[in-house]
Amino acid sequence: AVVSTQSTGSGTVCDDLFSTLSATIICKSMNFTCSMGWEHGLDWPDVQNKYDIHLDDVSCGPGNKTFADCSYKTENNCGHSEDVFISCVNDCSITFSLIDSNGTVSTNGQGLLIANHSSLNKTGTVCDDGMTDVTATVLCN
Repeated sequence: AVVSTQSTGSGTVCDDLFSTLSATIICKSMNFTCSMGWEHGLDWPDVQNKYDIHLDDVSCGPGNKTFADCSYKTENNCGHSEDVFISCVNDCSITFSLIDSNGTVSTNGQGLLIANHSSLNKTGTVCDDGMTDVTATVLCN
C-alpha cells in the first residue's frame, strides 16, 4: 500500500502488526467496500524502491471505524520486502458449495468445501486455519 501524508508525501506501509482488519479499514478509506486479503513482499522492486517506508506497526482494532482510529508509527525498522499489498473490492460476497468425491455437487450435505468469489473470478477450496464447529454451522445455515 502506498500512503500519502501531508507532512512527508507518499510512502509504503510495513507489515509489522498489520492485519486483515487493518486492510479492510484502509480499503474503506479508499471508498472500497472491503478487503479480500493482503500480503507482503518485494513484488515490484522498481516501484517500491522509489518510495520510503512511511508507516510501521499499523494496528486497527475491532472498535476502529476509520484509519484515524488506528495506531501506527512513522519511524520503521522494515525493509521493502515487508511492504504491504492489499486487494480491495466492492463486491464482498462469497458463495459456498460442497463437492462430493466424484467432483459433483454434494446432495447429502457432506463434502469438500468450495468458495466462489465472483468479483475476483476465483473458485477454490477453503483452508482449515481458524475453522471451528461454529464456523461450519454458520456456513451450513
